[in-house]
Amino acid sequence: MQMPDQGYLIRPPRPPWWKRVSGDRAMSVAALLVAFGAATFSFFQYRAADRQAKAAEAQVRIAQSARDDARQTAQAQAQDAERSRKASEDSAKAAQDLARAMSRSASAAEASAQAGASSLSLGKRALVLSESPGLETLATRFLKPFPSDPVISIQTQTINNGKGPAHDINIWQGIRVATTYVFSIRDTKISHTDILGVGGPQRATITVTNVMNRPLSESVISDIKSKHLLLYVYGWVTYKSKVFEKSEPREPYAYCYYYAVPLDGSTTEPFADCPQHPALSELADAPSK
Repeated sequence: MQMPDQGYLIRPPRPPWWKRVSGDRAMSVAALLVAFGAATFSFFQYRAADRQAKAAEAQVRIAQSARDDARQTAQAQAQDAERSRKASEDSAKAAQDLARAMSRSASAAEASAQAGASSLSLGKRALVLSESPGLETLATRFLKPFPSDPVISIQTQTINNGKGPAHDINIWQGIRVATTYVFSIRDTKISHTDILGVGGPQRATITVTNVMNRPLSESVISDIKSKHLLLYVYGWVTYKSKVFEKSEPREPYAYCYYYAVPLDGSTTEPFADCPQHPALSELADAPSK
């Protein structure tokens, strides 16, 4: 039976919700919370993994872009290197062509210079030949009759048969009486002439005279006439030519003429060329002027 004042009764407070929930329901709620937490954690992990994947993709794209840039740069550098190589080859080829052209030009210039030098040499040689002197010693004779005069005086004449004047002429001449031909330049006297012109109607000559200071005895004269003794004059000649104001030594020569006993009444020259001539090596010991 309900009392009329029950509406005024204070009801006891209701316990908290967790106390009103049964154990199974609590387990379910806890499972839901765990599942929610796991799902939330998985979501955040997914977001983190997605961000990492996107970052990795960005890095891959950056790496690919860098690789592509590096490849393009390498290709551009290779092309530049190839162009540089071709340019170097072209430059080297041009330099080789220029060097060959310069070599041909130098060879042509050298050939021209050689031809000019050869022409100049030929011209100089022709001028030297056209201006070359040529001396010869001859016309040997007694200044006093022999054997009537026992003092012997022998004279030689040197002429210029060349085409140019001779300069700085030295003649070493001596006379000797002996059983054989003996030539000693130290027993001669020297005659020097500055210049001897070329031949002509009035041929220029150099006259050299040697005198034997002591008269010959009758026995010596007899031996000469019987050809047991030799009477001869000998000498050496040196001279120079001058072309373009430059002196050039000419080939020296030596001479010897002996007294050829003439037959009675003969009008021939009493001197003949000796079978032996002085050695040119004697000039090394020639006395000075």
